[in-house]
Amino acid sequence: MALFDWLRRGRARAPEPPTAEAAASHARLDAWWATIGRVGPDLLAAFVNPAFGGGPMWPGWRRAFRVVRRGDATILATDGLSDPFLGEPPEVNGLGLELFVETSDIPPSCLGTEEDVAPLARSWAFALLAHVGDLVAGEGEGFAETLDRYGVISIEIPGADEQPALQQLPPGFIIGDGAIGVLIGAPAPDFRALIDDMPLTAVRIVPVVLLRADELEAIRDGGGEARRAIAERLGAAPSRHRSSLSRPSVA
Repeated sequence: MALFDWLRRGRARAPEPPTAEAAASHARLDAWWATIGRVGPDLLAAFVNPAFGGGPMWPGWRRAFRVVRRGDATILATDGLSDPFLGEPPEVNGLGLELFVETSDIPPSCLGTEEDVAPLARSWAFALLAHVGDLVAGEGEGFAETLDRYGVISIEIPGADEQPALQQLPPGFIIGDGAIGVLIGAPAPDFRALIDDMPLTAVRIVPVVLLRADELEAIRDGGGEARRAIAERLGAAPSRHRSSLSRPSVA
C-alpha cells in the first residue's frame, strides 16, 4: 500500500483546481459530517494517487478519506466518490454516494488524535474501507444501481491473512482461505444517511460493515437470502451498523 499522509493542510485536492460545483460539494460534505461528529481539518490521501499506477479512477481523481470522531467511536469515510466527474460539464455528484466504516475497535497504536490522523492509515478499518472504495470506484455509476436493486451487497476481500493491517483482526473474522467479508448498504446507520441538498444531485452515505467468518460462510452457502437475513439480525443487534470485533455472531 502506498504511504498515506496529508496531501496538504486541509482539503486534499484533485490534480487541477476544483470547479465551483466541486468546491461547493466539498463544503456541503464537510458541513454534513460536522452534524454527525467531530471533523478535523485533514484528510488521509496517498502522496501518489493509485490511479496513476493503474488503480481505479475516482470520479474527480481525488481519492481521499476523512475522519470523524463520534463519542467513543471513529468513523472513516471515503471523500471523493461524490465529487463531480473531472473533464466534463458537471451534472451529477459523482457516483451519488460515499462509504463509511464506524468502529470503536481500532488499535490504540493506530488511533491517532484529532490533530494527527495519519496513524489511522495503518488500521484494519482503513484497509477495509480503502479496498471497498476502490472496488466501488471501479464499478462506476452502475454500483448505485446494483445497490438499489439488492438493498444490501456482500463482498469478499481475498488475502486478508497476508495484509498487515487486516492481520489486526482477531480469530473469528478471517475464514480458512484467508478472506474476510463485508456488507455494503445495511444495516442502516442510526443517523439520516442522505444529503439531498448537494450542489448537483443527492448523495447517500453508505455503511460498510465487517462480517464474522461464519457469517461470510453462511452467505457463501445461502446467497441472497442469507445475506438479507444477516443484515436484518445485525440491524436488531446493539452494534447495528458499527463494525465490532467483540460482537457475537448472528449467523
